Amino acid sequence: NIITNFKKKNNVNVIFYAQELLASGGYWVATTGDKIFAKYGSIIGSIGVSGLKWFYYNKPTSISSGIFGQSIETKNGVEIFSTNIGQSKDLYNPFRKPTEKELNHLNNVIKDIFNDFVSLVSKSRKIEIDRIKNNIGALVFNTMQAEKNYLIDGTLSYDQLIKKIIKDYNFEDYKLIENSEE
Repeated sequence: NIITNFKKKNNVNVIFYAQELLASGGYWVATTGDKIFAKYGSIIGSIGVSGLKWFYYNKPTSISSGIFGQSIETKNGVEIFSTNIGQSKDLYNPFRKPTEKELNHLNNVIKDIFNDFVSLVSKSRKIEIDRIKNNIGALVFNTMQAEKNYLIDGTLSYDQLIKKIIKDYNFEDYKLIENSEE
């Protein structure tokens, strides 16, 4: 919304440029732009949504950390105490298996977000929803593949992009300001 409102308020075009990775939430944001370009070798895509992941330890006896990482063992078991009020408030407790109702609820939450994401990509990139869901999905692509799937408008170096913008918008008197912070 910030980018969309900025474009409307200032009557400007916004162009996104990926130098390495433009995926998932980053790609979602880039769909608010007027064009998307990428440097050769960039990875583009992942039109999918992941929910939170957690481990469920079925009847653990202990959790310990060592030089080789975490392990679960001992004979006396582990007790966990928590203060939660409200059904499913402890949903991500790794010592409690989620109920079918909870898993269905989480899947529905993710499905709604996914459908919003797909609709946004479809509208902004002019790609049919079925093509996004059945062919593109949450895969990532190199720039050539991303262009073929209409996820980006071209593969350019940064200098080529600047020249293209100057030419396409007929800029004669312009100032290029670059953020050089690392």
